[in-house]
Amino acid sequence: MTERDLLAFCGLYCGACGLRDLKEPAEKMKQILDAYNYGEIAKFIPGMEEYPAFEKTLTEFTKQFCPGCRQGGGNPGCVIRICAKERGFNTCADCNEMPCEKAKFITEGYPSVIENLKRIKKIGSDKWLEEQREKVAAGFSYTDMLSKKKK
Repeated sequence: MTERDLLAFCGLYCGACGLRDLKEPAEKMKQILDAYNYGEIAKFIPGMEEYPAFEKTLTEFTKQFCPGCRQGGGNPGCVIRICAKERGFNTCADCNEMPCEKAKFITEGYPSVIENLKRIKKIGSDKWLEEQREKVAAGFSYTDMLSKKKK
């Protein structure tokens, strides 16, 4: 996987996605729960009847890793990915129709996508990727943005 693989067709930076690597936090949580043999403790706690199902789900999260849409992650039926690939575009920034109706679903959740695409068009994807790495190093995450939006 290369740094360029972290640039989604829609203009998101996969390196800022909290879903990209759930493995590490899931492993940490599993380690803590296993250390305390929580599966046995949960039997005596009201509301924890479904703990075995949770434990199974948590184990699955320890196996998760999203490589980004360029490497097969995400929704294989994503209309943005399909359109960009069919047209031979690196991102929607290469398209004269941007922003279009196909991108509406992503812009509703991530309003900064249009600005990202305009910036990519202006400075190029390599410089944009560098800016995104710096933002993430300074603490930026889509998780924080999405969490604030839901409040």
